[in-house]
Amino acid sequence: MTDKYIGELGTPHEEIKYTFGYFGQMMRAHPDAGELSYIDFLGKALEVDEEDEAEGYKLTMEFLKQQVHPDDWDVFWQTAKENRQTVKDIMQVSQKILEEVSGFPTGQPSDSPASQPKRSRKSKAVSSSTPAVFRHMKGRPDLKQAVALAQLPN
Repeated sequence: MTDKYIGELGTPHEEIKYTFGYFGQMMRAHPDAGELSYIDFLGKALEVDEEDEAEGYKLTMEFLKQQVHPDDWDVFWQTAKENRQTVKDIMQVSQKILEEVSGFPTGQPSDSPASQPKRSRKSKAVSSSTPAVFRHMKGRPDLKQAVALAQLPN
């Protein structure tokens, strides 16, 4: 029996062409910014020990570089440092870019608590971290499914 061909799949999309102001500087979003970078980030974040801050910051930096245009990254980063930005401040920039690209708000849902509930930091298992990641995806079953698929063994 031969495999059944089900047609040409996929939807082509134009590269991202968004700009934003950042402390008086005009910046561009990365032309490939979007949900797939976010899904990659979440999948990798599940594998990082919560107490390994260095690895967490490295992973965050990789993700941020996928949100800001490569030609603007150095100016963006220098401007952030000059203006004493925090990781939270910079992640808000990334969040806004992701919201624009995806067409979905990524902020805290109105019926969710403002802060994350306390949980054990002992467990390094993916399964113990998964619910916390999914809480950020409330109303986004597509992202939940993508992260779940990313966790499947190859």
